Parts: sequence; structure tokens; C-alpha cells
Amino acid sequence: MDRIKKAWEKIKQRASNIWDAFADWAYDNQKRALITVISFLLFSLLFSGVLIVSQRHIRQSEYENLIFSTLPPEKILPLDYHKQDQTIEKTRAVSVMFSKPKGADYRRVLQLLDDPDKRQELNRNVFYYPIVYDTKAIQSRYNIDSDEVTFIFFEKGKEKNRFVVSDLENFQEEFIPELNRLPMWSIHEIENN
Repeated sequence: MDRIKKAWEKIKQRASNIWDAFADWAYDNQKRALITVISFLLFSLLFSGVLIVSQRHIRQSEYENLIFSTLPPEKILPLDYHKQDQTIEKTRAVSVMFSKPKGADYRRVLQLLDDPDKRQELNRNVFYYPIVYDTKAIQSRYNIDSDEVTFIFFEKGKEKNRFVVSDLENFQEEFIPELNRLPMWSIHEIENN
């Protein structure tokens, strides 16, 4: 215990000596010290900005290389990272698949849509919103379970209809018809009344 206290005292003493030396230098060279501090602050701001921008680009690259490259062509379209919510809000009518890029239901959906005959039955394109980052926020915003594959139809940014793949009793027979009916939210409202 005494060793830790002595080591801590040495560290505090060295830090105090460095600070005193800097303060003496800054007092003697006020212009140079001011320029140094301002330069350090500008460098820190620039570095932080680069980190924020590069994080977005890295995540978009991860999406493209690891997730979107495995999607079946033509019918499932990728949503750009960090523009997903804006695309949903600004598009007049859009069907979106929400899921983590893994799991049995996810693989079944991709496998079925990779079949050219089944793809021909589908009457629309579906956007894919991978749940990789900010999972809790996405779950809360769209009221979904990230472990489920959920399809939601939005009209002018408002949810109109949804279904969850695991709720289908006969996936092979029900999936494509259910996906084709997704935009028909008014029919479901009439049936429920």
C-alpha cells in the first residue's frame, strides 16, 4: 500500500513540475503560448470532425461490403447508413425490411428472394434497414424486435401496415402474398373494424 502511495506522490510531483515549467514558459512567451494553445484547440476540433465523418464512411463501407453484397439483386434495395430514417420520412410510399443481418428467418427471406421464380411473384421492391448500430434506438423508434425480421409499409413517413416473418404459419406459401399485400393497409383496417 505504501508503494502505491509513493508512486502516486511521484506522479503528482512530476505533473506539478511539468505544469510549473509550462506556466513559466507561457508567462515568458505569452504570444507563443497563446498561438500554441489556439493551434492545439483547432487541431483538436479538426481531429474530432475527421473522426465523426470517417466513422460514418467506415460504417457505410461495412454495410456495403459485409451486408449489402449478400442481398438478392433487384428486389431488396439497401438504405444508406445515416440516411435511413430520412429516406423513410421523405419517400411517399416505401416498404422496409428491418432485421439484424443474421438469424434463421433472415436467411430464409434472402434464400426465398434469391429464387428467380419467387422473385417474379413479388410486385415491389423492398428496402433493407439493417439493425447493426443503435439497436435500442431503432427498436424504440419503430417498435420492433431486432431479433425478428419485420416488414413495415410507410406512407409519407407514417407506418400503415406491418408483419413479422416468424408470425407466418407456412413461410414458403404465405411470405410473398403477405409482402405483396403490405401496402394495402386500408384493407386491413376495414377487415379489423
